[in-house]
Amino acid sequence: MLHLLLDEPEARRNPLKLTPRGTEVFQLILKGMSDKNIGETLGMSYSGVRRHKEKMLLVNGCNTILELVAKYHEPCVRAEEDEPLGA
Repeated sequence: MLHLLLDEPEARRNPLKLTPRGTEVFQLILKGMSDKNIGETLGMSYSGVRRHKEKMLLVNGCNTILELVAKYHEPCVRAEEDEPLGA
């Protein structure tokens, strides 16, 4: 199911405030990668990944990464709820 959410058009997503590097980190978070693996993939230190995550949370008014991911996918969930049954 996660892959279906990742393939949603950008217009249906809630735009988060992310830096270009934060966007790269967030995309890897969505793929389920650990902070260590994200750092290795992007050539960053573990603490660098943690700092990016902390800034993402602060700027977007979230307390946890799960809350940030939910905020990102919120319009997708609403659209599914608005569709009539059997459609």
